[in-house]
Amino acid sequence: MPTAGCCHLAVGLRTRGYGIEAAFFAVAGIQAAAAAVAVMMWGASIGRERMRRNRLLRQRDAQLRVVKSVPRAS
Repeated sequence: MPTAGCCHLAVGLRTRGYGIEAAFFAVAGIQAAAAAVAVMMWGASIGRERMRRNRLLRQRDAQLRVVKSVPRAS
C-alpha cells in the first residue's frame, strides 16, 4: 500500500505535467525500494541467526572435546 508521502509525490508529478504514468512509476519505485530494504533486513536476520548457531555448535564441540580428554577413573 502506498503511504501518504508516496501519494503526494505521485500527485505532484502528475500536476507538473508528467502524466498519470509518472504517478504509477513513482509508487512502483517506492514499493520496490521498500521491498529491497525488507529483503536486506531478512538476509541480515538469517545471517545473524546462522552466526549464532555456528557459535553455539563450536562451543558445544569444544565442551565435548574437554569431556573426552578427561581420563575416567576406574
